[in-house]
Amino acid sequence: LSLVHHFLDSRQAQYADPRLPITHLEYYAYESNLNLVKGCKERLRALGFKEITSHNELSYQRLFSVGSLTIEVSLHLRPIDFQDDSEPPKEIDLIIGCCFADLFDPDQLIESLLSFARPCV
Repeated sequence: LSLVHHFLDSRQAQYADPRLPITHLEYYAYESNLNLVKGCKERLRALGFKEITSHNELSYQRLFSVGSLTIEVSLHLRPIDFQDDSEPPKEIDLIIGCCFADLFDPDQLIESLLSFARPCV
């Protein structure tokens, strides 16, 4: 969750390409350390997210406005290791590996990410 606030920062709007308006963002956050999940939930509430009911995951939503553009942000907090996800997202446009990449052997990291994203190709 350390990067989600950048998506919500209206000052970042100046970098958006007006020819490619984003109206909906699906953000999947994996946290395998169950001791941190409570803090993740608190952070999401502090960022203005509302918890919504979803099957087998903690889901949150927030509407975010930049000028005349409104973006619906759906954030799915999955308290598991991404490698153990039996139902990874169907489409992935970007993977942000925050705070975990240095824990993998480089070859293992690439193999794990390819295995995770395989359903998307």
